[in-house]
Amino acid sequence: MSKGVPVLLAVTGVGLVSAISYTVGWWPSDIAAPIHRDGMEFASSWPDRMERVATAGILIGGVIAIGVASWRAHSANQQAHAARQQVDTALRQTEVSQRRLLDERFQQAAQMLGSSTVSTRLGGIHALDRLVEDDSERYRPDVIRLLTTFIRYPTHHLGAGSSAWLRDDIQAAVDSIGRRNEPDSRIPAKALQNKAVFRHEYGLVELDDVVLRRARFSFSNFQTVLLIDADLSGIYSFKANFSNANLARATIVGATLMDTDFSEADLHDASLTSSRVKGSVFSDANLTGTDVSGVDFSGDGEHPACGLTQAQLDTARANPNNPPNLQGVVDCKTRQPLVWRGLALTQPTIPADAAKVQTRSS
Repeated sequence: MSKGVPVLLAVTGVGLVSAISYTVGWWPSDIAAPIHRDGMEFASSWPDRMERVATAGILIGGVIAIGVASWRAHSANQQAHAARQQVDTALRQTEVSQRRLLDERFQQAAQMLGSSTVSTRLGGIHALDRLVEDDSERYRPDVIRLLTTFIRYPTHHLGAGSSAWLRDDIQAAVDSIGRRNEPDSRIPAKALQNKAVFRHEYGLVELDDVVLRRARFSFSNFQTVLLIDADLSGIYSFKANFSNANLARATIVGATLMDTDFSEADLHDASLTSSRVKGSVFSDANLTGTDVSGVDFSGDGEHPACGLTQAQLDTARANPNNPPNLQGVVDCKTRQPLVWRGLALTQPTIPADAAKVQTRSS
């Protein structure tokens, strides 16, 4: 029984006893004018007693009405509480069912990636995309890890795909990662520089040693992605974001890089040989030892690369017979035209700080 029921009965009982006492003349206010009969107190006259009966009837009726109303309210509260519990239970059961269904979808999509049919693998990638749309917070890290593994370790016997571009299923996985990669802007700089910390605490898109020749990066977000020693030869990049990405020792030969953001990217010892750079940003990018032989930074004279400084460029290297094209490219700080005076491919690398000193003294 609910705790409120005894209280309700007690209040109703007290009200009834008080009303009856008032009727028969036991009310304390009438002690001064009683007529004693057999030890009991009665009213002094018949009209007075009838008036008491009428008044008591009203009081008793009121007490009963209050008791009934209170009981109904109490019952309604109990019913509402039970209904809320039923709703909560139903919601929990629905949530469990939905999670189970989503987990099954994830497992089915993962199995589809191992199919020998390109269309099935593409279906698996699209299924993972939809899964992230339904529950991004829970599945985005797992989906990205699964797709990066799929890209890094493709099953070669499944077919090489088109010779003109990257295999369709690998390209679809690249596109999916480029859409889903959302590094937290609150990640401290130390975490970005520490691979172990970044992987453990923030999750990490790791594509080291990956082969993505002739891949397309259009509006892709590869910010903070690890692409160390990656083969990106012949890629086409348009308005992609590689800021804070680690491209150390990456091969980006013969690439087309249009309006691509390499701000604060690590390109040390990478190769950009013979790439076309149009409107791309290199603010604070690490170009130490980067091979820029034959790179066209001029953007066809219309939209040159930006964010470069002379000190930054002086840390790069190139074939003396095939220097980069710097026509129209200016130092983002001094606004002076950049000139090639960097290192030959056989010369030892000059650290960025030493290059700045050399630039000021020249």
